[in-house]
Amino acid sequence: MSDARRYGGLGIGLSICHGLVTLMGGNIWLDSEPAKGSTFYFSIPLRVPSKSVTEARPTGIPDKFKSSPLILIVEDVEDNYFLLEELLSPTGAQLLHAVDGKAALHLLDTHADIKLVLLDLLLPDISGYELFSMIKKKYPYFSVIAQTAYALTEDEEKVMKAGFDGYINKPIDKNALLQLLQKILTKDARKAGK
Repeated sequence: MSDARRYGGLGIGLSICHGLVTLMGGNIWLDSEPAKGSTFYFSIPLRVPSKSVTEARPTGIPDKFKSSPLILIVEDVEDNYFLLEELLSPTGAQLLHAVDGKAALHLLDTHADIKLVLLDLLLPDISGYELFSMIKKKYPYFSVIAQTAYALTEDEEKVMKAGFDGYINKPIDKNALLQLLQKILTKDARKAGK
């Protein structure tokens, strides 16, 4: 049993809550009955920003890509795919979805106009690294970005040593994703123009 459970807390939790709620212009109160317990309530005012306020977007991040690139997303978790679809919908990118390595290779075989592959490293039928190697052997001109929930420094180093064109951590940050895609698509467009 921890000391906190044996002796109780320091008794400052309510003071901290009161201070925070007051700072936000709100109120805090409670209902208490001996031998039954207490219920705590708080209210804070809702401030709706005016329509003129826009989301701050770092420079170099597009609202919309110049072309409508075809991007293959290799992701077996449906919710993760839907999130990427939502994040990329304003950019004008066209998306293909593969849930495993076999489906990904089929789509690559039938869509020569794919510009970029977003590849989850943990797939049900094959390692993301193995699939990457197969893609690069057969289609060396496709740019491939690794996406993974494992955000350790050594994982990023391993991905970049393997030859991936980029790396994005989950949960995916929209601005980081768009900046990376823009960088790779711009680099690929320059290569194609040479």
